[in-house]
Amino acid sequence: VKYGYDRASNRTWRENPSDPNREHDWLYHYDGLNRLQTAQRGELNGSHTAIETLDAAQCWKLDPTGNWSEFRQDENGNGTWDFNQTRTANAVNEITDISNTPSNIWATPAYDKNGNTTTNPRPDLGTNATMTATFDAWNRMTKLVDDANSNVLLENQYDGRSFRVAAKEYTSGALAATREYYFTDSWQCLEEHVDTSNTPRRQYVWGMRYIDDLIARDRDISPSGGLLGERLYYLADANWNTTAVVSDSGSVQERYEYDPYGNLSYFAPDFTPRTSSNYSVHYTYTSREWAPDVGLYYFRNRWYDPQLGRFSSRDPIGFEGGTFNLYENLFGLSYTDSSGLRIDQSPRARCYRRAAATRDRLLRLIHEDLAYNLYLCAHEYYECTQGRPYEGYECGKCSEPIPGCILQAYRIYQFDMGRLRAGFPRVLRECDRLPGRVQ
Repeated sequence: VKYGYDRASNRTWRENPSDPNREHDWLYHYDGLNRLQTAQRGELNGSHTAIETLDAAQCWKLDPTGNWSEFRQDENGNGTWDFNQTRTANAVNEITDISNTPSNIWATPAYDKNGNTTTNPRPDLGTNATMTATFDAWNRMTKLVDDANSNVLLENQYDGRSFRVAAKEYTSGALAATREYYFTDSWQCLEEHVDTSNTPRRQYVWGMRYIDDLIARDRDISPSGGLLGERLYYLADANWNTTAVVSDSGSVQERYEYDPYGNLSYFAPDFTPRTSSNYSVHYTYTSREWAPDVGLYYFRNRWYDPQLGRFSSRDPIGFEGGTFNLYENLFGLSYTDSSGLRIDQSPRARCYRRAAATRDRLLRLIHEDLAYNLYLCAHEYYECTQGRPYEGYECGKCSEPIPGCILQAYRIYQFDMGRLRAGFPRVLRECDRLPGRVQ
């Protein structure tokens, strides 16, 4: 796979010469903030500046905090947008409405008070199809249910480190298997066991270049179990996306392709499409684990929805990630996010973090000043009742100055808050002028 970049280090094209049909080259364009705006798939021309034969295209319009306000898709490359979607989001970047033309097949997500997505749209399952997610007290997704028939799709169990150590897999609502995971301290899965068996059903070998540098997988495919008879080697691109798996002899067994936000497609070695993996390959997009029954990727600390192009819960590290949208996919086309906690180190992001830290510090000081001034009012009243009145207090009339004292304390508080509200947006506008992250 070959790549090209612009002067801002945005990836502008991706060429896949292994496809004999040349249907999986990509051409990318960005807005003024280096955010992905269009992606075209087909065959690149010789200078990598245009798609000669268009097979598909996608287009996004983003609001100031990175939410998709519009999404369009040309599914067959005929130059017509077959799918048009508009979205609205609230002040904390939760999606509040999704509308589509020509058919309104997407449901609108719903959230709990911690910002976790409890109602997930599943347009791949049908019109307005949804699944309900349950989260525990640590905002970890523990259960997913198909709302059309109330069938359980998946249950997750975690240890004290928040490692997902077990997954209950269901078929038509009935428990089919309980898969147990055994990890290194670095959160790399080494073995998988099924149900109560002590014999591993899968084993993984990881490289040293990156936490998700998956080298090989051994799998038990024998009817009776107990024999790791299938070995596959993983091939990855520059984003650690698994692009193919090969056998011991080096022959390709299966290929994988992705759109910019991680929607996965399976192919035979000759790029004939498949509906699912013939080899139960789950470590795919950025080498994170794909859960096909629920249509989500497991990014260790949280789950990622490729259809929505965002995470299903807020970033556990808050605004340290360098964005004011805690659901945003920060890794894009050029980076990775192995833990769901990626921190953007661009000058703009560092400016945002400094601004947020300064704002929080000033908020603490303002509230501490208010509390201190109210304490002084109470203290002056107490001294007055003890026969030691301050200036403006008269014995027997100690309560009369109190309302004025409290009013003055809140006037000071409102003045300070007004200055902060007026100044913070100006600081953010200055941050916006700095170079931001690239895709």
